[in-house]
Amino acid sequence: MLTLFDIRNSKTNKSVLPQTQENEKTAFFQNNATEVINEELNDIWAMIRETAEECCDGDIEDVRREKIGASFLKMTNMFSGEELDRVYTWSRYAKPAIHCCERPVPELVEYVNAENYIYLTRSMDNLSRSALKDGDANVIHNMEIFSEAVFMRILETINPNDIPACLALGKTAQRNREYAEAREWFSRITKTQETFTGITALLACYEDETKYFLSKCKDGRHFNRYANGKVKDLNRMQCSVYKKWCAFYEERIEQANDGADQLKKEYVSLATRYARFERNRGNCEKALDILKSIPETYPEIHRVYAEEAMVYQFKPYMNCYYDIEKAIATFIKADDAFTSSGENEKYDAKGRKCILMPLANAYFHVGKYEEAAKVCDVVLSIDRREERAKALKKRIYRIAA
Repeated sequence: MLTLFDIRNSKTNKSVLPQTQENEKTAFFQNNATEVINEELNDIWAMIRETAEECCDGDIEDVRREKIGASFLKMTNMFSGEELDRVYTWSRYAKPAIHCCERPVPELVEYVNAENYIYLTRSMDNLSRSALKDGDANVIHNMEIFSEAVFMRILETINPNDIPACLALGKTAQRNREYAEAREWFSRITKTQETFTGITALLACYEDETKYFLSKCKDGRHFNRYANGKVKDLNRMQCSVYKKWCAFYEERIEQANDGADQLKKEYVSLATRYARFERNRGNCEKALDILKSIPETYPEIHRVYAEEAMVYQFKPYMNCYYDIEKAIATFIKADDAFTSSGENEKYDAKGRKCILMPLANAYFHVGKYEEAAKVCDVVLSIDRREERAKALKKRIYRIAA
């Protein structure tokens, strides 16, 4: 009978084993891999519990990292990658590592290669979700550092344009309010085949940073001039992003002629977002110019009509386009476009709420309570938990009573 020692040595010894020994080796792996790995992991968790009461200084962490790394390396010498992956070995070792080590275990990071990185990053995503659900701040912090090390390895040694890695590193930087670094990662995605993913992430980063500085525009009763100036700069930069990429899509669509439906959809999404950005800044004329420049033959035109209606419904100071009746007519137009287009059958019906709830509010605003209630009923038939529709119906009932 082969021992673990024999099998480990056979991985480095290139001599050919007899067929009976090969079969025996395979059976041994299948019957014993899980048991061996479980025993190793039980020892690691026991070590973590034993050292839990000790001061978690650098020396203790080094001992833990060394033990986890040595154990994982021993498993990689005993079993093949396929056999390890079959019982989720990498993620099972990563879990205790992030529970007790701030610095990543190098053996776990270096195990990631061109053949397994897609599978392993999926496992890492599940591990990250679990850490967030548990809510331990130290574990979440360690998980973030470990993920960053893995994604950097992917970009540096496997695929320099890996989109999930760039996206993950950018989002981590954004959460840490390292906005300039986040934009660098997202801009990197715009140079890949997933241009639109990079653009939307980049714009979301600008919006997040703008919200942050808007919250800082008032320090007590004292106006923060720096924060206000920063918001203006961010608005200018965000506007330049919209202009650049809208022009990019217009050129691509023109060059593509037929068969450019996906480009047109992405353009509609980007342009309507641009119009919303201008509307929120009070530039209603600019918002309408953007929307009216989009051909009505483009897919998902309901998005354009809905945004146009929002301009007519928007009532800030000095909006000369404010017209609630026109808003109602345009919302109806948007809903008709949504429901009549065959391509929208694949849409989640809840997407209609973005059209119907503003329509219901518009009806309510002009005193057409019966029409508002009917629209609320349609919304609730789509999503019976929609609190906005329930609240509006209660207001209608109170008025009617």
